[in-house]
Amino acid sequence: MFMLIGMVFSVMLGALLHFVYDWSGRSILVAFMAPTNESFFEHLKLLLTPYLLWMLAEYVHYGQYMHAFVPGKVAGLYLGFFLMIGLHLLYTQLLGKTIIALDVALFIFAVFAAFVTAEFCMTLLIFDHLLPEVTADFILVATVMLFAVFTVYAPHHWLFQPPKRQ
Repeated sequence: MFMLIGMVFSVMLGALLHFVYDWSGRSILVAFMAPTNESFFEHLKLLLTPYLLWMLAEYVHYGQYMHAFVPGKVAGLYLGFFLMIGLHLLYTQLLGKTIIALDVALFIFAVFAAFVTAEFCMTLLIFDHLLPEVTADFILVATVMLFAVFTVYAPHHWLFQPPKRQ
């Protein structure tokens, strides 16, 4: 039940975050948590921010006592990132255009997949050997730090550039 509530929380907050940067008057503090443009990278914050907030709540509630909590959560987060980008690229190549309703559905699917994957990985007794806790902690901290850096200094790469208007 806790996982289902987390999924709903992440989808709802993620959808809301799409607009928060503009609502905040383009606050630099909000830019670290919400998308500032339409680039793939910035849209990953729609998953990252609510997922991390829920992960923190889970950690306080039960995660600190759970086997492979952080490694499982990191695996789920990265699968969600991959699905958000990969499935969007796949369908836009096939259809030749972006469909907002499909993007929303893909986001919901990515959230679902991230949570289910995390839960599955936490139940695998060998998962902490595949991704040790210390390594997962490092990956999580590095991810958050890189998101902060790339928010301010976006590389000149297609993942970080907003799509060109036609």
